[in-house]
Amino acid sequence: MPKVKKLCRNCKCKKEDHDVKDDDGYEQFHILLGTKKIKIKAVLKIRIAEVEKVLSKEAVQNTGGVPFDWVPPNVPEDVVAEYMRHIPVDKLPISGSEGAVYRRQQLERQVPLHDLDASKCDNLSQEEIEGGVVMDVGLRDDVFYSSWSVGNVASPIMAGRVDGGGLGDG
Repeated sequence: MPKVKKLCRNCKCKKEDHDVKDDDGYEQFHILLGTKKIKIKAVLKIRIAEVEKVLSKEAVQNTGGVPFDWVPPNVPEDVVAEYMRHIPVDKLPISGSEGAVYRRQQLERQVPLHDLDASKCDNLSQEEIEGGVVMDVGLRDDVFYSSWSVGNVASPIMAGRVDGGGLGDG
């Protein structure tokens, strides 16, 4: 397996324990989604009572809404606002919040950049590269451009809820 630098050089803790921001701006999404490398920030004019309690009135007034570190790209604001309403308040990627830190930590843990880009790995042999040690970004096309049928979805299924869609009723 390739040696990966995932530890702090000073204390040997995990990178996310210190909220170290990635110098490359979290290329994972850009590689997976095939998007240009741009910083995605937004100020949404949404009303979520719990968020308004967390943010100061000055912060909301100065920005004209709730400042997020990340929002889904290329999606209308009303859809983004609805998406954000379904995320627990403590997990919302509001700029400067613990939710923004949590999002970065999860991204680093779930989709490490070295799994997508062989140039980010140390000491890979040509055989390992050709053998697919690093995840093939071509898989992205299989997932994103294939036809998926979800059926009739009235509302999103929240975390922790299981919905069998009427299976087992009888």
